[in-house]
Amino acid sequence: MAAMDDPQIVIDAIVRACIDPKEEMPVGPKAHASNISHKLFPNLTERLTANIADKEVKKAWPAPPTAGSLHEPMDEGSGIDGGIRKRMRLEDEAPHDIPPE
Repeated sequence: MAAMDDPQIVIDAIVRACIDPKEEMPVGPKAHASNISHKLFPNLTERLTANIADKEVKKAWPAPPTAGSLHEPMDEGSGIDGGIRKRMRLEDEAPHDIPPE
């Protein structure tokens, strides 16, 4: 989704959580802003978040069927970023009824 943060922010948060666990731990500026917004305007924030998530999900193309990775690793999607940012750019630029080749 468009609201993804840099992986290093998440890694740092995981390390902090191991050292000093807390019940809630927003990660990154967007999560902090969302947390504040939810405390001030819970219903509005829930509606906006649901609308954004729905819009992002509808942009994606169906994933092709695979054998999965239960018995052996899959070649695709095993990198550090899995190509998600490139795929998101393609989804934003391309017509939504034609999957990329």
